[in-house]
Amino acid sequence: MQRTLHMSLMHNFKIEIVIPGDILLKAGDIVNYEFTKFEAASKSGKNKDEYRAGKYLVCAVNHKFTGGEKASFESVVELMSDSISK
Repeated sequence: MQRTLHMSLMHNFKIEIVIPGDILLKAGDIVNYEFTKFEAASKSGKNKDEYRAGKYLVCAVNHKFTGGEKASFESVVELMSDSISK
């Protein structure tokens, strides 16, 4: 029962990000991720959101390579956390 509850909490804080390709990044890694606060357009500067920023577990990584004239490499990363912090 406790494991089920913990796993359901982790799915509440799940995000997907796209970053420049990182072949060393893999599922199971822990990363620090910082969010900027959602603020009115009139505010200047970008403040860190202290509640959502912190350590995240890498759940999945999809490495995408594209060829041709505009060859690129990016990683689509799924991150999870079980809590918010301050």
